[in-house]
Formats: sequence, structure tokens, C-alpha cells
Amino acid sequence: MKIGFVGIGQMGLPLCTNLVRAGFEVRVFDAHPAAVESVSSEGATPAESLADLGAWTEVVVTALPSPTVSEAVIAGDDGLLPHLERDSVIIEMSTVSPSLVRGLASRCREHGVHFLDCGMSGGPGGARDASLALMVGGDMAVLERVRPVLEAMGSNIVHCGGTGAGMAAKLVNNALAHVNALAICEAFSLGVKSGLDPKVLYDVVRNSSGDSWVLAHRFEQYIKSGEFTPGMKLDLLHKDSTLAMEMAQESNTPLFLLKLANSLFTWYQLEGLGEENWSKMMTVWERQLDIRIGAKAN
Repeated sequence: MKIGFVGIGQMGLPLCTNLVRAGFEVRVFDAHPAAVESVSSEGATPAESLADLGAWTEVVVTALPSPTVSEAVIAGDDGLLPHLERDSVIIEMSTVSPSLVRGLASRCREHGVHFLDCGMSGGPGGARDASLALMVGGDMAVLERVRPVLEAMGSNIVHCGGTGAGMAAKLVNNALAHVNALAICEAFSLGVKSGLDPKVLYDVVRNSSGDSWVLAHRFEQYIKSGEFTPGMKLDLLHKDSTLAMEMAQESNTPLFLLKLANSLFTWYQLEGLGEENWSKMMTVWERQLDIRIGAKAN
């Protein structure tokens, strides 16, 4: 199966690398030549353009930084759609809105191209280990056709429903994680201000009802060793929470906690953390309260 891959970023690089290592013939495109070079060394073949990639491939995987870029790459004047053969498949793994997904899927159908939206969870570590949770929206028969491609990138593949359902599930999951991250910063700030040792508090919470995946996988390293676990940039958290609020507006669903989270992410961006690992949000609380939650780094 010929796989085209567009978007060699923090997630795209390990995803594309795993496809090559799984034995697929992979052709790649990215606006940044250095990104293409990084995966070419693993055995992928650079494409000269989106047109070149589209005319060659059977399945295209996109992992792009924003809805605007996704729309341009897939359906823009210089995008993929005019060059794809009928019955080819696009797997959209960028985080975009369900409404954009439905619009893109409709335009793909006009060209005889299948479209799956595939939200992913697990971060760069899960991408490297091919252990991501993949939330897929679209036709089940198309999913089964490309299942080997998805299995090279994730270990938990769930068909969430029709077009847009995968992205909706992704945004809901992220919303929970984002609110939980803020609760962790708030709770540990309270604990430390009240005289608790943050490492002791961490051990207590990890073995009690306040435990969570976010605490264990995003804040443990900072609390225990003063170093930050690699993860998404905070700018991307802000983008994802904004998309979830747009989804809530479309469905007339009230959101209280996520709106607060989104506003706090804006604050963190103003504090200069937009391009930083999102777990560094804890340092804003430390500065404001003159406390130390993270261990002293070696």
C-alpha cells in the first residue's frame, strides 16, 4: 500500500517513521525541507509537491498544525484533492473541528475520495511507541480497509461513528485533560502553600481518589525531578480548547470549566509559554505564589 504523509512535526515525525518501519512505501511532504530530511533518513521518499504526492499515493495521512492549514492542504487550490485517484483515502489526524471535517468529507466525496477523521491521544511518547489511542469517524468499511495503516501508529483503535465523530471524541477527551491539568496546578499550589511537601502530596494523590492520567504522565517528572515530560506546546492546547468551545456553541451545550481553562491558557501565552511544553503551566502558579512545586533539577 502506497502511503502519502503530509506534516512532519512533533507527532508526524514518529507516526511517519512507524509507517516506514512497518514496511509501507511512504512518500512525504512538508513545507519545511529539514522536516522532510528528518524522516527521509528513516527511509521515506520526499515528494516534490502535494500534486506529486497525491498522484502517487493510495492513502494520505495528514498531521497538520491548524484547521486553516488542513483545509488548504486537502482542498485548497494547490491542495491534494485534484490530484488524488478515485477511491483513494485521506486520513485526517490533525486536530480540527467536526464541522470542518464534515465539509472536507463532502468535498472529497465529490472527487470520489474517501475521508476518515482520526483523533489521536497519547502525545509524542505514544506516537513513538505506536501506542496511541485513535478515535476514528467515517465509514466503517473504509476504516477496515486502512486498519493496517492505523495499527502501525496506534494500539487502541475505536470507531466512534460517522464523519466528524472521531474529532468530536478527541476534543471531548482533550477538554477533560485540560481541565484536569488546571485542577492539578491549583491543588498542588494549595498543598504547598499549606506546608505540604509536593513529592509527598504526589504520592498521596497517586494512591487516592484524586489520581489521574494527566498527573502521572504530564506532571510527575517535574514534581519528582524538576524536568518536564515532552508533550504538546501550550499554543496547541489553546487551539484545541477553542475548537471544543466552538463545538459546544454549535450544539448549544454550556461549558463552564473549559471556558475558564481556555482563558487561563491565554494567560499562560501572555506569560510567554505558548511555544513551551504545556506542563510548564505549573511554573506560572509557582511564580505568582512564590512557591516551588517542582523538584530542584539536577
